[in-house]
Amino acid sequence: MAVESTKSRILALLKRSAGSTVEELASALDLARMTVRQHLATLQRDNLVTAEEVRRPTGRPHFAYSLTDEGEET
Repeated sequence: MAVESTKSRILALLKRSAGSTVEELASALDLARMTVRQHLATLQRDNLVTAEEVRRPTGRPHFAYSLTDEGEET
């Protein structure tokens, strides 16, 4: 049951923000980034979350995650 509540918490956080990075979500939920990535991958597969690439001046691009219309309804 804990897994489902983590996904619900991620969806709730994304509902309140215009878009969050893995780092922001991990920090807010006090979880490892890898754990958050795994949940986001499942939520993307279920078409509840979408990722948009955010380019930064240096380093690797990051992704901002936000809810899909379907995700907004859950």
